[in-house]
Amino acid sequence: MKALADLLKRIIGIEKKADKLFVEILKDSNVQAQIIDFNLEQMYEGGIDSEGNSLGQYAQITVSYWKPLARTLGNDGRTDHITLKDTGEFYKSFKIKLENDGFRITANAIKEDTDLAQIYPKVIGLSKESKAMVSELITPYFIESIRAQILG
Repeated sequence: MKALADLLKRIIGIEKKADKLFVEILKDSNVQAQIIDFNLEQMYEGGIDSEGNSLGQYAQITVSYWKPLARTLGNDGRTDHITLKDTGEFYKSFKIKLENDGFRITANAIKEDTDLAQIYPKVIGLSKESKAMVSELITPYFIESIRAQILG
């Protein structure tokens, strides 16, 4: 009977440790890289910000002149929607900042004489779909951590 009581105590104790488990999982550099990739992918592939709003379309001069020129220089030449990846420096600046109960995505949005965060205030952060992908990503880690907690 004592073994069952100990097991129950460990199960109950997991709830108190959930935030700590979440932060421990987020310390994994591979998990952080994947979360950042979700943010970058929603901008590049979807052309959307964290609220699912379109980043917009490029001006015709950009599509016909600047983007082809950028492509020849080895920069991003995508023209079907704004990606904010012109040189790639903005994308390279994305980082995960761990907090007590989770994380925040940060990036250097200052680009020459433009602050991308002013023009696109919700671009740094995850859309509803990307948050669901984070949940799918970390669920196996949670299951393994919980299993280890329960089994002692």
